[in-house]
Amino acid sequence: MPDSKGFSKLISLAALCNRATYMEEDADLPVMSRKVRGDATDAALLRFGSLNLNVQVERDSYNLLQYIPFSSKTKLMASFYQPKELAGNLFLQDEGKIVVMAKGAPECLRASSLLSVLFPCCPKQQSLPSSSLLSLLPLP
Repeated sequence: MPDSKGFSKLISLAALCNRATYMEEDADLPVMSRKVRGDATDAALLRFGSLNLNVQVERDSYNLLQYIPFSSKTKLMASFYQPKELAGNLFLQDEGKIVVMAKGAPECLRASSLLSVLFPCCPKQQSLPSSSLLSLLPLP
């Protein structure tokens, strides 16, 4: 496994930015042999994450605040998380912040497009950097 912070973030995103789960009766099988409850994309992300870390431990280290399921209209899926502890957190170092993890069509993952989908009542943001990971949104 490559030893880099970027790769570690990718693995964490694979574990957190999907709703797939393994069938409980397959817990003793190798990762690639387990049946998955979820769509094909989420199953692939779950397996990728599972080959590199304990997905359940990673998911348990965050509070899921909001989940926006994939839709053909928005062409994206997003999860809003707050870390339970900041120590060792890959995404945030500041108290009181949330991380938004999103996946979907590239044109919808630009920061300005993502915000307009997630927060349609807000005015368009012209100066946001292009990014699929917005980790500095303050909690209300």
